[in-house]
Amino acid sequence: MSDVLQEQNTIEVEVDGFSVKVDRRRLRSWRAVKLVAFISDTDNAELQRTAALVELAEMVLGDSFQAVIDHYGGEDLASFEDVSKFVNEVFAAVDAKN
Repeated sequence: MSDVLQEQNTIEVEVDGFSVKVDRRRLRSWRAVKLVAFISDTDNAELQRTAALVELAEMVLGDSFQAVIDHYGGEDLASFEDVSKFVNEVFAAVDAKN
């Protein structure tokens, strides 16, 4: 893929003082839509919805995922609430820039 095309699909957003680059195509992918629908369906078990949110966060944040976890204290200390709030705010920030 050319650098120009890659740059057109990438957006940088800042959330909670931390900047990440997000590939817009990942947000619009069939898999992302499917995960969001699953997470939103309260008939699904909480543990399954949590696992889907983690998968969505890893997919959307890509290479930045580990940096976000580290930003919130590393794998042993980063809370699910902080990371899920961050992902939700990334979605909102990307929507605001579109």
